[in-house]
Amino acid sequence: MGTSERKKREKLKRRDSIIDAAEKVFFSKGFEATTMDDIAEQSELSKGTLYLYFKSKEDLHLAVAMRSIKILNRLTEGLASQAQNAIDKLNTLGHTFISFAKQYPGHLQSILHVESIDFRQLSLSKTELKHVIFKESPVRMVMELVQQGVSEGIIRKDISPGIIANMLWTQMLGLFQFVNFQKSLFEMVDISEDEMFENYMELVLSGVRS
Repeated sequence: MGTSERKKREKLKRRDSIIDAAEKVFFSKGFEATTMDDIAEQSELSKGTLYLYFKSKEDLHLAVAMRSIKILNRLTEGLASQAQNAIDKLNTLGHTFISFAKQYPGHLQSILHVESIDFRQLSLSKTELKHVIFKESPVRMVMELVQQGVSEGIIRKDISPGIIANMLWTQMLGLFQFVNFQKSLFEMVDISEDEMFENYMELVLSGVRS
């Protein structure tokens, strides 16, 4: 292994260790309450070193969220190639997301939080940002399934597939956020999280059928 290759691997390893530290602090203290000083202390690095890898706390937010999205993408791997129609696949995708939310609550919160970030605060070019939003995000798979459904004649074509896909994604995120903050309210009226999610999937998918 050459010197340049070794340095590159060491740099990637340190970057991953910083994300590990940020993840621990974000998940325990919350995204808003966490400071770069907290992450520096957790990673046992100086704050100056952190800024060599990430220019802002928002950039670290995004890095943690992208790791979370990769976990979600792994859970949905192979779904697009399954021999189901698009509505059934969207239903499966929705339930996979629900399982992800229960199994990885901290990672779900990282995705929810990064959705609220002003992307102009991130040190990304427009090309990089477009890649993050449309290539890495689950919105891409939702878009593909909606387009499949339009081709199959089972999803309405009077609304742009892009609008449908983004509405499905943002509504799902909004539901998770609402349920997360209003658990006690639902308990008071004897409505379970599972009932909320099941009925959400039924209602929202019935709205996109042709």
